Amino acid sequence: MAILTRNHLSVSVEAIERSPDILICALGYESRCTSVAKKIAFAEETLKFAIGFDEGKIFSYEKNKRYFKQTGFSVIESSGHELRSVILNILDAFKNREVSAVVDCSCFTRLRLGAIVESFRELVEDSGLTIHLHLVYCIAEFHPAVGVTAPLVKVDPVLSAFSGWTSDAFAPPAGIIGLGYEQDKALAAVENLELDNGYWTFIPTGPIQKYEAEVVKANSLILPSAMRLNRRRFYEICDPAKLYAQLEDLSLLLSRDFRVLFIPLGPKIFAVICLLISAVNPEIGVWRVSSTVEETAADRKGSNEFSCLFVTIERG
Repeated sequence: MAILTRNHLSVSVEAIERSPDILICALGYESRCTSVAKKIAFAEETLKFAIGFDEGKIFSYEKNKRYFKQTGFSVIESSGHELRSVILNILDAFKNREVSAVVDCSCFTRLRLGAIVESFRELVEDSGLTIHLHLVYCIAEFHPAVGVTAPLVKVDPVLSAFSGWTSDAFAPPAGIIGLGYEQDKALAAVENLELDNGYWTFIPTGPIQKYEAEVVKANSLILPSAMRLNRRRFYEICDPAKLYAQLEDLSLLLSRDFRVLFIPLGPKIFAVICLLISAVNPEIGVWRVSSTVEETAADRKGSNEFSCLFVTIERG
């Protein structure tokens, strides 16, 4: 039984109900890990979970961990490959009913976001669970790009479940790329996947305008051809429902003739929307781009700007 999503709404963070069944946050080294938890006055009965990492416990990690413990969160530290089982265990008590959940996707890696979405899909398909989901992204205060990304990158599916497929073995690939301000990482993905002219670019715009200029600068080698081919798009970070519609329409249109791959660089709200679309349409893949050398980490502080998508996930 396939799943579907409906009720795609962009909402303010203040509009989130104060007593969802579950709240899931990332416990990482960025200061903004606690921004959503501090912004919303969740009810005492909400089950709160902070999912930590098994490495990279630097910068604000221990401070964030103390905050989560002091405010009633269950802290679970695990590897990314264990996260699917962690989420399945968290949601096990809600099988065969409706559950309201809030996921702060600001500081989860794309692999971990993939594990969360995949576990949601599995539960909805197998148990009939209906999930009323708020996905919240806290925009970081402006911080210049740190370090230089290696031009050689590894490009592979976020998880095997998001590989994408097509019944036409000869269908060429098409990339839908969310641009970030990682230097030339999108260009490296285009070259690695041999997309040639088969790619569409999405530039984030939002309340912190300095980011847009940095994104354009970091992608100066790929954007001229995207503009020439009329394949440059802009999206508003704080209107994720409109972004969902843009990405869904384009990906389904392209899937008639191409093997479609989302390549979500930049803000994590773009990545999680790609994953949701792929969960409903598994022929569409979601691939990640990682450097062959370790990139420089940075402790990013949260701004008071949020993007929030409400969506219902249920059996189709």
